[in-house]
Amino acid sequence: MTIQIVVDEILGGGKIEVTLAKYIGLSLTKKDVQIVKNAVKKKDEQQIYHAVQTILQKPRNRKLLN
Repeated sequence: MTIQIVVDEILGGGKIEVTLAKYIGLSLTKKDVQIVKNAVKKKDEQQIYHAVQTILQKPRNRKLLN
């Protein structure tokens, strides 16, 4: 999975919680979702990308990067 797929779906109007759960699963915390929501509010694609990347780099999610 590439991070850009997740970012594109969020920017395309996908619900943040649903999109993150779809690609990342149940290992999300409320804080993870809030970080992405804050980036979306700023409409900053780079910040959204970085937020998703940070979530995926957590030890519980690293397997998803492959």
